[in-house]
Amino acid sequence: MKDSKIITNPILKFWLNTISFGGLVFLFVCYYYFFQGDNFSLQLINKATASTAIILMGLSFALSGLGYYWDFADRKVPYRKYLGLVGYFFVLWHGLNSLYYYFLANTGLEKFILHKDWIVFNFTIDNRIPFILGAASLVIFTLMALISNNYATKKLGGVRWRKLLRVGYIALLFALVHFTVKNLEIWINWFKGGANTLPQMSSLLALYIALILLLRIALQISLARKPKPKIPVEKTKSTMPEITSRIASNKKVKKRKIK
Repeated sequence: MKDSKIITNPILKFWLNTISFGGLVFLFVCYYYFFQGDNFSLQLINKATASTAIILMGLSFALSGLGYYWDFADRKVPYRKYLGLVGYFFVLWHGLNSLYYYFLANTGLEKFILHKDWIVFNFTIDNRIPFILGAASLVIFTLMALISNNYATKKLGGVRWRKLLRVGYIALLFALVHFTVKNLEIWINWFKGGANTLPQMSSLLALYIALILLLRIALQISLARKPKPKIPVEKTKSTMPEITSRIASNKKVKKRKIK
């Protein structure tokens, strides 16, 4: 009976499939960090929630472009909303954990010291900048989650609603800068060391976000170049016989009125 209910209820099916997929992604990311030498800890969980959030929400954004260019992805486009909401759960989890590490826990980790300075290509960047960008992306994703329902779509209108959701690309860009500032030195050292080990998860996520942003740019260019459908223009000129018949019919109507 339960299986039949799931089959006949597409919304429930979308939720169950997305939650299951999100759980598998989270476990894979945890294993990846553990395989790289990270001990199982709250810090590992915090990194894994952030990585899982980016993967799920990034896929939610990418499905529009994938569905446009490749027919096989059309069937997965309805999952955009559910991937985004499940991804937001991990974003919120990561955000709350990070706030705890920044202001309550005394971890001693450089990433959670607000006055820490990062060196990025000979530029000094205060840790408060990536912190603010991370917080801003969390706020944007929260607004997106709040309007991801039919009520908001009707209230805002379809055009405005879609434009607001596209602000999420800015949040992705903020997230990219947020963890790039903190991890760029690690990426460079890995490359200089011969790249003999698996790459850092953060470097893979940076490439992932960059590809999603490029896909969106390509989609916008394709839509702009797409020829607009021509509206057929009705003939306005009438032939002489048509004009004569109209005049005659009008005269008949007038005579009837006079009688």
